[in-house]
Amino acid sequence: MDEINIAVIGTGPAGLTALKTLREEGFNAIAFERRDRIGGLWSYSDNPAFTSVVDGSVCNISKFVSGTVQGKRVLVVGMGNTGSDIATALCSRSHSSYASTTTSTTITTAPSKIYHSYRRGRLMISRYEADGTPLDIKLSWPVTCLKYLLDAWAPWLMVPLIDRFMLRKMIGDAARSEPELQPGEALAQRRKRAERKVRLDWRLADFPSMSRRHPAVNEHWFPAVQAGAITPVHGLKGFMGEREVLLDDGTLLEVDAVIVCTGYQYFDFNLMPELDMDGADGPPLEAVWNTCELASMAVAQIWAAETAKKSLINNLKGTAPLSPPEGYRQPARLPPADEMNAQVDAYHRWWRAQWAQDRSTLPGFVQGDPFNRFLHGAAGTGLYERLDHVFAYEDVENLRRDAAKKSATKTK
Repeated sequence: MDEINIAVIGTGPAGLTALKTLREEGFNAIAFERRDRIGGLWSYSDNPAFTSVVDGSVCNISKFVSGTVQGKRVLVVGMGNTGSDIATALCSRSHSSYASTTTSTTITTAPSKIYHSYRRGRLMISRYEADGTPLDIKLSWPVTCLKYLLDAWAPWLMVPLIDRFMLRKMIGDAARSEPELQPGEALAQRRKRAERKVRLDWRLADFPSMSRRHPAVNEHWFPAVQAGAITPVHGLKGFMGEREVLLDDGTLLEVDAVIVCTGYQYFDFNLMPELDMDGADGPPLEAVWNTCELASMAVAQIWAAETAKKSLINNLKGTAPLSPPEGYRQPARLPPADEMNAQVDAYHRWWRAQWAQDRSTLPGFVQGDPFNRFLHGAAGTGLYERLDHVFAYEDVENLRRDAAKKSATKTK
């Protein structure tokens, strides 16, 4: 297979996995990296132009923050993982009653006031249950895959059900740091006060659906807000002067520094003019089949991490780099080009229907169940053949085909 030359762009975890797997399959693969070291997000850099780990980094990566905030009034804009991580990192140095509860970060000077600005709600949850059990122990892969399957089969049931469940979890997480008004006060009373704050004071309950967006995951945001270390405010509307900003609710706020955490820039598809873009009725979508453009195997482009970071499927980051070698090695397994194009059109219709319901839906968002099945099949992991509940087995595909045949027979 030496005649096939493959370029891997980026040497983060996904790029290194893809490079290793491609070479093990006998392909002539080479990786390109703009930095002077490998590791991607997990390789520390003091260059603020690069996304990098810091001392207090966790699995949801935060942008490296540099600069002096000593004694300043700081406004953090954006209610995602980066915004909440930076806000809590700042307040760990500025608020004595809260400093002992957070991990060490690169922030070595203390601001005098921290405001957290956001326009709409966001699902903010802890990684741990009240008893200290990690959340991912309860959300095992069999359970998660079952959820994706039910999402595809009964979204009218699963979407509101999961959102309601996660709202209850967010309120429960907030209640843990709710101060007791009297010794021995019942948890139910603290939950009621926490719910009022979540819904009214902090405006978090109007969050994008879990079916379309990741939650923000942070153990320290609720305790910091309860302690007065962070002050939630409305969205940033504009700058009114050198040290004054206007918020969406009409408030004028005096600040000395603004840290904008409103999202990462994704891959610039303009670099590939040969790639078709569908821009009808909404944001432009790349015309790619299951994140892979394989119509011409000689110039195939594969974005192993592009959809992974925008979807709700956590394991894609590890599995996606394993699928390209399978696609190159066994191209006969791929459907014909016209069938791939038809599937792309169907996906675009589905995505635009989601976007019409919620404009926060990101380009590249995929359906969990069919995409997971494709990806694990392409990577050859055998995961769906070995899960321990009946809905995960390939028999489900046979049931679907049988149902489709029966439906077609009735139509005739």
